[in-house]
Amino acid sequence: MSWKFKVSDAKFTLLDDRQWYPARLLNVTPDEMEWKGKIQAKFKFHFAILDPVEFEGKEVQGQVNQPSGSELNERHFLFQWITALAGRPPCVGDNLTFPEDFLGKICLIQVKSTKKNYDGREMVFQNVDRLTICANTGDYEDRAPDKMPGGLQPSQPKEEPRAPESNQQPQSQLEPERTSSVLVDGEDIDIPF
Repeated sequence: MSWKFKVSDAKFTLLDDRQWYPARLLNVTPDEMEWKGKIQAKFKFHFAILDPVEFEGKEVQGQVNQPSGSELNERHFLFQWITALAGRPPCVGDNLTFPEDFLGKICLIQVKSTKKNYDGREMVFQNVDRLTICANTGDYEDRAPDKMPGGLQPSQPKEEPRAPESNQQPQSQLEPERTSSVLVDGEDIDIPF
């Protein structure tokens, strides 16, 4: 079996390191990285950019250290990232199911560009560096629908309110009926006019 390839130039536009982008969390995988001769356990976060349109669906990744043990507190970067995804900080005593509770959640991300040289050729790598809460997640729920975590579906379109089916105007829009009271054989009778 053989394959044919045509070598081309990489054609992509870099994300702006100063810009915040709404993004959806697609997946989290365990990872490891060697630092100062020691292996460190990490979580690799996979995101899809939702806006602006020219970047919609572009996937980016970022890493944070795994906390040692099963306890998480505000000193961990993971705590900050979970806060951004949940839209609020977790409370002491909360039991979190990670990452399942956060898949598909929308937050704002910022990337950091790193330049590296490979065989004399400079390459730029962009990784998610910071997360913060997205105040208007509803504006982006239906963006990049093909980039939803497995099993999740984009929200269903909201039904438009239906107009009344009869040609009669609602009572609140009708003028009040005018009547006059007339005395007939000793009784007050209301007569419309």
